Amino acid sequence: MNNKLFIKLYKKFSTTSIKCNQSISTPVINKLNRKTLKQGLVTSPQFVPSYINTPEYAKTGKPFTFPSHIYLYDNEDIIKIRKAAKLARKILDFANSKVCVGITTDEIDRLTHDEIIKHGAYPSPINYYGFPKSICTSVNEVVCHGIPDNRPLENGDVISIDISLYLDGFHGDNCGTVIAGDGDSNLEHLIKTTQQALDNAIEICKPGAKLSDIGKTIENFANKNNFQVIHEFCGHGTGKYLHMLPF
Repeated sequence: MNNKLFIKLYKKFSTTSIKCNQSISTPVINKLNRKTLKQGLVTSPQFVPSYINTPEYAKTGKPFTFPSHIYLYDNEDIIKIRKAAKLARKILDFANSKVCVGITTDEIDRLTHDEIIKHGAYPSPINYYGFPKSICTSVNEVVCHGIPDNRPLENGDVISIDISLYLDGFHGDNCGTVIAGDGDSNLEHLIKTTQQALDNAIEICKPGAKLSDIGKTIENFANKNNFQVIHEFCGHGTGKYLHMLPF
């Protein structure tokens, strides 16, 4: 399994990347000899009970403007952030365990939603700028923020699942990538390389380290393994706001 922090990697021979499960206009064939992904039916958002503490955008769809400076948290905040982050990782493991050939991403969304609610948290993606689902599921050539739908996963599909949740006033956010059924060596190499790039980036994080060094560490390792980073999407801070500085 591979956790994504900042940037997805893609093979230099990969197909055109798309966002939010929108199909590409030309029929591209990927390394698994499968036609370009097409969007399935997207169902209504899952129900959130009234006793769940919700973020500011839950009803309006409009998040607050985040501070124009990098927010520094006190010790009490850090305890809450770690609690939210640990729960997000637990839920990520749950969601990844549900990936198998034949299941739909909509079903994974429903199961994961129920698990988040069971732990007293709010699925952060719901109604964030109108996003209709509890998790993001990005299949094959979808780079990130894919919307769960009724398309069954096929053997060899690679899927990244973003888990974000809101607990006690703070967001926890992480992502994992797994293969449905049997993947080829290229996909396995992609996942292992991304995981190692993440581990290398975490290792350099410490007081006084430059944020730019994180990106350099990831990109240098990717290039050494014949991969490229996708510059159109970047990492972000999280905590009191789902997306906030630093970017």
